[in-house]
Amino acid sequence: MMMNLSSGHCLSPLGLEGGWIPNGGLDASTQIDSEHTPKHARLHGPSAWIPSPDDPEPQLTVTFEMAYVTGVVIQSGPESVGSWVDSFRFRFDPGLEIEDIVIEGDWKPGKVYRLLFVKHYRIDLMRINPRSRSIFSLRLEILGCRTDCFFDLGLSSGHLPDDSIKIYREGNITSEAPDSVRMLPVHLFPSDGLSSGGSDDDLAVRIDFNTTTLVKDIIVQTSGDSNLKKFSLQYDNHSEIVFDISDCNLRLCKMAIDNPLAVTSVTISNLEWTPSSSNFFRFELLGCITVDCITPYCIDNCNLTMLGSEDAKEIAESRTALMPARSICELNIPKREEMFITFILLGFNCDEQNADDGELEIREPEKRNLFPLGSSVPPVFVSASPTVFFRILTGISTAHPAVTVAYGYTGFNT
Repeated sequence: MMMNLSSGHCLSPLGLEGGWIPNGGLDASTQIDSEHTPKHARLHGPSAWIPSPDDPEPQLTVTFEMAYVTGVVIQSGPESVGSWVDSFRFRFDPGLEIEDIVIEGDWKPGKVYRLLFVKHYRIDLMRINPRSRSIFSLRLEILGCRTDCFFDLGLSSGHLPDDSIKIYREGNITSEAPDSVRMLPVHLFPSDGLSSGGSDDDLAVRIDFNTTTLVKDIIVQTSGDSNLKKFSLQYDNHSEIVFDISDCNLRLCKMAIDNPLAVTSVTISNLEWTPSSSNFFRFELLGCITVDCITPYCIDNCNLTMLGSEDAKEIAESRTALMPARSICELNIPKREEMFITFILLGFNCDEQNADDGELEIREPEKRNLFPLGSSVPPVFVSASPTVFFRILTGISTAHPAVTVAYGYTGFNT
């Protein structure tokens, strides 16, 4: 099935193959033995999940952090023979169900299939019902991106243009193809990538974004024999973070950045390798675009009459901002004693927008207010506290082209 999302984003692995979804996130209706349990249902793993032959409706349940799910990658077990699965039924909480996805053609043991949904689903749990006329085994990966600003930044999807990827050796830019560093889709097994030129090779890859971008994670893709041991992520010209991945012996290794970076470019360099005949790697960066979308409409002598229709309209017209898809806007509002914080929030509500596609958060010390974008964002919000953290996260596909977020201080006795 083809996915009806022209952007091509959110096709990254959510973590079955890489282990980011822990064993506790996998459950099944039955298992044939202790060597073929739900935790073995990981793409390219050494075993697979096999339900009991007596199970009338085998079901695998996967729980993960809230994500936009766009598809799955499925694979039989490594020792499978004979017939396999006729179709799959995918069920999403709460009670959401889509039609069966039927695998057509001759099945071969070990072959990998990628199934893309016609839309994305904002979920944290998926139930999978394989249908087969005989015993079967299953390994899989779930595709998508976590909702909390963990979108792919364009390497694997191709949305980051070639001229934003620069490869250097010995300090000199090379003519090597930018495609050599782009992470491949997980249903493809990488046989090459950006390779080391030897122990003395001073290799570096610079990624230039066209706007300030929040970088939160890095996924490194190799052939799976731990040939890349260590590398540095440089930013702001001089600062760097060193990542040691020598303990990761999988094709996919994900590293979290403890303090996410708001940058316009990053450089991967200082690579250290294990001696190997296949020293190469590919990678993807996860994060989102950062946007300045919030300004004060009043600092001193504020009062609620300024939020009347005419004043609010004038404020809104002078402070519109673009919130593109896959972006974040956040700010800690400075505290002022004996003051409420008032907000004007316009331009988010639209019947044509998907209510799942992003959210607005206003967090106070005693309360967390969440409003889905496209549905219930109030035009005016008055806090119950002088301390507020404000954040907007847009979703996978919907831009909000003319929004107003303005705040002011209102005295208790106003």
